[in-house]
Amino acid sequence: MIVNHLFNRRVIFVVGKGGTGKTTVVAALGLAAAKNDKKVLVVETQENDALGMLFGQTPLREKPSVLGPNIWGVRINSKMVLDEYIKRYVTVGFVAYQIIHSRVFEHFAVAAPGLKEVMSLSEIWRFEQKRDPETDAFLYDHIIVDSPATGHGLSLLRVPSTLKSMFQTGPIATQTGWVQDMLQDSSRTCLLSVTLPEELPINEALEFERTAENDLNIRMASTIVNMVYPKTFNTDEVKAIEKLDHLENQKNNPLIEAARRHIARRKLQQVHIRRLTEESEHPVFQLPFYDTNNLAWEQIADIAEQIRTGLLKLK
Repeated sequence: MIVNHLFNRRVIFVVGKGGTGKTTVVAALGLAAAKNDKKVLVVETQENDALGMLFGQTPLREKPSVLGPNIWGVRINSKMVLDEYIKRYVTVGFVAYQIIHSRVFEHFAVAAPGLKEVMSLSEIWRFEQKRDPETDAFLYDHIIVDSPATGHGLSLLRVPSTLKSMFQTGPIATQTGWVQDMLQDSSRTCLLSVTLPEELPINEALEFERTAENDLNIRMASTIVNMVYPKTFNTDEVKAIEKLDHLENQKNNPLIEAARRHIARRKLQQVHIRRLTEESEHPVFQLPFYDTNNLAWEQIADIAEQIRTGLLKLK
């Protein structure tokens, strides 16, 4: 069952185009896993603190903090991770301080291709490796990453293979190898794609799936289609509304017009969802549309329960 296919991975990168509800799915997925008595770390890779806001704690800090029962949250600051990296390998404190605070180093940190990305991934790798000192069990059962929007997310995941071809020896090469092993180990890591029931986002989701699996060798577990209009009317009701819409005295009826638009929108969405289901090699799960721009915590909890129970039904 897909719930085992997804939740037996310890690292889940949630990817998707901006505006698809990716961060909301990360929060809901964390809640769903926590309800299964798993210890979960949700990871924010951007600087907008959207994930922290959903949990009512903004901003997330660079060290894991408790967000709820069995859930911790952390924000990765790639510059701070790089500073720690320098301190680790430059053992003389004064020299390390001078390097970190020099303008040349600041320019290098910004300009060096892939450096910030590999530092972010290395931090995720370190969280994945952490163990409880008393039991020696992994500290977190699941690490759920709110990845950058699709284009930047793909660049993030592509960096290790690029850097590995550039650096053959040294600490960066070693660390990059560890990260790449984590990403390409399908027993540890998978991708969960979030998209909308629209043509362009679904095109992008399918392209991301092909690139991730064929070029980067990273396993896609499932795709979540967010904001799907519910099936409000049955077949007979749809026919009745379409008949009313053709009557002269009902053409300007706002209720009939709203129902007609809802039916038309749902039909179009289902066309795109069918295409995604046919072309994707992985299960597709749908989440409903909520008529609000700001989801309440109760709605996020409801999405979490739909994910938890809905994935159980998918084969």
